[in-house]
Parts: sequence; C-alpha cells; structure tokens
Amino acid sequence: MTDKMREEFEASVLSEYPNQNMGKFATGEYQSTTIEHCWWAWQKSRQALASHGWQSMEACPQHTEVLFYRSDAGVFSGMITDADHFLSDKERDEWSGTEQEMFDLDAFGFGDWGVCRCDGSERPTHWMPLPVEPEVKP
Repeated sequence: MTDKMREEFEASVLSEYPNQNMGKFATGEYQSTTIEHCWWAWQKSRQALASHGWQSMEACPQHTEVLFYRSDAGVFSGMITDADHFLSDKERDEWSGTEQEMFDLDAFGFGDWGVCRCDGSERPTHWMPLPVEPEVKP
C-alpha cells in the first residue's frame, strides 16, 4: 500500500469513525471487533485501490479475485492462489498433477472457458481490484 493509499484509507476511516485513534490503526494495534467493521474497511480499501488504476503484478494480493491484464488476452478476472484454493473434493481426487503443482502459488484466470493456470508467457502483466458493486435500488 502506498502512502497516498494509506492516507486515503485513513481519511475514509476518520470520516466514518471520527473518534478513532489512527496511530493505533497505523501500527496494527487497532483490532476491529465486528464483522461490520471488517466489511466496511474492505469496501473502503477496494475503492481506494480502484482509484489508482493498473498496478504491477508484484503488488497483486494473494487469494483475492482481481482483474488481470495481458496484451494478447486483454482484461480477465483471476487471482494469485494455488489450485487447491478453488478445487472441489472430486477435482482434488481426480487431480492429474503433482501435489507440489496443486499448492504452488500462481496466477489463475477465470472465464467462460473455465479456470486456467496463467504461467510463463501467459502470466498477466498488470492487475487492478474488481470494481465496487453498484448500489441497486428496488
């Protein structure tokens, strides 16, 4: 997280919870005690990240669905994770690769074709968070 992103996140927290001690938050001492606080923090951090555009793969979070980009494939969704993260019990039993391959962290792309490991020349070059879902009013 860049300093600018941290400042935006802290400003968002302070606007919602003006009595928070951000010094404790910044040092990791602050612990949210409710699921609602965790959810709110996650949503705000996604909004802050989305405002910063495409980022290098070195900054890509693990085990979180994001948008990937590669010049020959365009934009597609995926995550840096291991195959075990999304396989069903049946798929694990039928796995034809090695155990090491099942647990190696790699880029996996998701699409109408299914799930594919994006390694080597197929590895994405950039990523960005998924956009925040729109508010839908009934």
